Parts: sequence; C-alpha cells; structure tokens
Amino acid sequence: IVVEDGAKLTAVALVIERNLQLGYSWLYIPRGPIFLETLSDADKQRAWDALEEKAKGLAREFGAFFIRIDPALPDFTRSEWRKSSREVQPRNSLLLDLTPSQDELLASVHSKTRYNIRTAQRKAVTVRFSNHADDVEKFLHASKSVTSRSGFAYHPDSYYHAIMEILGKSGMAELAIAEVAGESVAAHLMIYVDGIATYAHGASVYDKRSYM
Repeated sequence: IVVEDGAKLTAVALVIERNLQLGYSWLYIPRGPIFLETLSDADKQRAWDALEEKAKGLAREFGAFFIRIDPALPDFTRSEWRKSSREVQPRNSLLLDLTPSQDELLASVHSKTRYNIRTAQRKAVTVRFSNHADDVEKFLHASKSVTSRSGFAYHPDSYYHAIMEILGKSGMAELAIAEVAGESVAAHLMIYVDGIATYAHGASVYDKRSYM
C-alpha cells in the first residue's frame, strides 16, 4: 500500500495475505507501516488515515478476518487497534554499537563469551562471508541439525534461497559461515539495511559444538 501527497510518498506498507483453513485468511503488515520521517504529526495522521482505509479495503476484497500490524517502533498506538497476546516478530531486540574497537567490544561481553571465542580461535575455526546462493546449503544443513535436536521450525528452504538470490545480489544479505578445515560448523544469515546489520537467522551443527 502506498500513500502519496502529490508527488511525495508519505507512507508505505507491505501487506501479506496469510491463509487459514477453509479458504479464510488474514492480512499482515510486518515491521510497518513506515512513514516519511519529515512528516508533521498532522500529516502523519492524515497518511495513517489514508493507509488504514486502504488496508481495510484490501481486507474486504480478500475476505480477511482481521489485519495485524507489527511496527518497528513501539510508539505506534491507535485506539481501534489492540495489542495481541501472540508475537510474530521477535519480542525483544538487542542493539550493539560497532564503532568501538574489537578489544573494547570483547571487553564488554560476558567472560564466558570471550572464553568461547578464544576456544574457537585455538581450534582453528575460521569465518568467511558469502552472498553466493550455493552457500545457502551450508546454512540449511546446519538448520536440519538444529531441528532434529530441538524441534525448532525454520522457514521452507526456498525462503532462504530467495533471500540470497534477491537481497544477496544487491549486497543487502550475507551468510557468515564458520568452518573447521573447510567443513561448515555454523552459519548466520545477516541482513543489512540503513547501516544496521541484523542477525536474522542462525544454525550450528550439534556434533561440532566443542568448537564453540
């Protein structure tokens, strides 16, 4: 959904239809809507009113039971909306400033974390970064190890291939792959937007856990 004021885009929302049983559905706006930062409070309210009306129109068109929004910022409160008891996006996020030196960053973490990092270094663990679609298989191999031991459910394999094929090519996604003697033991999927690197997904091979 796009809201414009003349030639100026003032608000945008990605709307996803989520299917339910018996042909029913609901609409989901992840990490949105997003408003132009320079809008006044009054203009933002007008943009929201227009966007909300368009979203309700989509809900009627698709026969959706309800609309869910997950704004990135917590100050988004509207009288007609109520807080859900179920979370879709992560309930909490941690933000780490990467401008300090590596020594300063290491000094700020828990002593057990420093120990694990040094253990991995002593055991010749190396980390390389890749945006090649072929390396997605290394992440998927590790994810199967996680699922087999914990039951944790990942997205379908095609989801991760699509991220690397689309965002990877534009430099917005990258895999961090930890290896021992060329064998993958863990992988993290990073997504880069506006100077923020988001650790979005991760997995490690259980029988290689001693490498930390």
